[in-house]
Amino acid sequence: MRNAAGKAYQAIKAYVAGLAVDRRDELAKHYPGTRRLGPNKVIDRVDWLITVMLSSRFSEVASIIGDKELRLYVEIALNLHEFQYNGLDRYSEVSRYTSEELVKKDITEVINFIRNRLKNRI
Repeated sequence: MRNAAGKAYQAIKAYVAGLAVDRRDELAKHYPGTRRLGPNKVIDRVDWLITVMLSSRFSEVASIIGDKELRLYVEIALNLHEFQYNGLDRYSEVSRYTSEELVKKDITEVINFIRNRLKNRI
């Protein structure tokens, strides 16, 4: 179950990164500057962010993209990501999930969201 949660998280992360490529110029206004990747390699910070899509910026990027439904599923995916590392917690102190049924429901919803969105793009 934890592996499936991680896969759902990675799927929506890749989807958001794909959308971010189409909105690079808008994102560049929010993430100016450069990022050094080595002694001789410097890239724009926005390009690095789109490529890596940090968990700490995931919600922010979805917000800038401006799709309210996407923002909801990004938050669910972040919950799944947290579950991937922490597992179930019947007291909800470490994880937001108290049962596998809730995890399965969220995994299914995230995957169906991506599937429906991609179906409309093809």
